[in-house]
Amino acid sequence: MIKTFTVRLLLLFTILYSLPVTASDDPILEGKSPEFVKYYNLGLRYVRFVDQVSSLDEADIKDQISILFAERISKIENGGELLSADYPSQQALLMQLMNAKTSFGKWKLREKSFRFIPSAEIRTTVVYFVGGSENGLSFNTSATLVFDIDDRITEISEAFAPFVGPSL
Repeated sequence: MIKTFTVRLLLLFTILYSLPVTASDDPILEGKSPEFVKYYNLGLRYVRFVDQVSSLDEADIKDQISILFAERISKIENGGELLSADYPSQQALLMQLMNAKTSFGKWKLREKSFRFIPSAEIRTTVVYFVGGSENGLSFNTSATLVFDIDDRITEISEAFAPFVGPSL
């Protein structure tokens, strides 16, 4: 049991930290304040998580959720409330992501589509990305992420729609 936990924890940190979670070489960050860079990178960390979810097993997704998200999460998707911060919702987020994996299969995000609008003043980052799934769905997503003082996501307000454009 301890060996399985240790291996799973090692795998989780390998996944989380093997991908670049900062973009210090991105020209858009040149001359920006440390707070701007911090919230830009928090948005990037979320997008990297979304990019990896469809390739991870349930236990690894759950581990990442506990690192990236507050215990109570509010999530609105296309105007409808999916998760309420009125009760602990990490488990509900896990179930929503597992359902997405079942519905869409594996997906991959187009890195060149990533856009971030960070605001340290209100602990928020707006992210945008385009992706495609093995089931043939191409999609674009814009999400506003709100972070707590521990840099964990407390709110996601997401607009998700089919992507009409060049094939992914």
